[in-house]
Amino acid sequence: MEAEPIGCIDIRNSQPAILGNLLTTGVPPEWAKRCLNIKIHPRSPSSLPLPRLSLPPPASVVSFAGLSSSGLLYDELAELCKRDRDFVKRRFLVDVLAKRGKYPSDVEDEFRKKFPDAWEAIQRINRTSHCNLIRVLQELEARLVIEEVSPELIDRLPVVTLHDAVYSRERDLGQVEEAFDQVLERIGWKLSFRPETTGGEKDATR
Repeated sequence: MEAEPIGCIDIRNSQPAILGNLLTTGVPPEWAKRCLNIKIHPRSPSSLPLPRLSLPPPASVVSFAGLSSSGLLYDELAELCKRDRDFVKRRFLVDVLAKRGKYPSDVEDEFRKKFPDAWEAIQRINRTSHCNLIRVLQELEARLVIEEVSPELIDRLPVVTLHDAVYSRERDLGQVEEAFDQVLERIGWKLSFRPETTGGEKDATR
């Protein structure tokens, strides 16, 4: 039996984009009680140490949020570093969001020069542990995809989640993106998406 083509709606620049929304818009009020009490590290306070930025946020934070939410942050850093985009994406997660220790990183250097206030906010969040921020971003990513978007779909469509993506039949991808848009409008965040499809491969197990 030939399987239906499947695909997914994938959040572009997911974790930096979520950080950009946190630094400009904040945690959605209905998430605050739970998300502000994440046990992020055994030796850290059981709260999210988000810095209080000036209102309106500094220009470099607004620029960072805009690039990441539009899915263009890694491309911008790749151009600045003269590096491959995939390399920059890997090193950004390690060298910027969750840097452990002091070692040279051209990706971090270019990010710090381009977005100094966003870099400083990351340092303040991670001051007690290098994994504070990355754990919080993973928690919020899961909250968005699993607890907010999926319930909009699960009674209507067969869907599966994986990290920052929702998989469905290819013909249902429009409805999946609409569910993301509805949730984002409700919580006031800005994110962009990349649809991906399998091209209708056959499932040998069916």
